[in-house]
Amino acid sequence: MSQVRIKVVITDKNETFNGKAGDGSISKGFAIKARPVTNGSKENEQFFKWTPGGEISLGTVNENAAAALEVGKEYYVDFHLAEAEPVTAA
Repeated sequence: MSQVRIKVVITDKNETFNGKAGDGSISKGFAIKARPVTNGSKENEQFFKWTPGGEISLGTVNENAAAALEVGKEYYVDFHLAEAEPVTAA
C-alpha cells in the first residue's frame, strides 16, 4: 500500500458563523488553511523538492481540533488509501 507524506504550515485559521442550532444557540466553526513548506530547514527544502504546491482548506466545528492547529506551526499530513472495511450483518 502506498502512502504520501507532506509537510505543511498552517497559514490561516478563522472562526466562522454557521447559523443557529436547533436549540437557538449560535453554531460556530473554523476555517483552516495550510500550504506545503518551502524553506526554513533542510527537511523543509527536501519536502518542497518532492511535494506539489497548493493549499489544503479544512472546515471543522470541533473546537479541540481547531485549537490543536496553530497558525505558523508545521505539521505532517499523511495520505493513505482508505480501503473499505467489509460490512457484516449484526
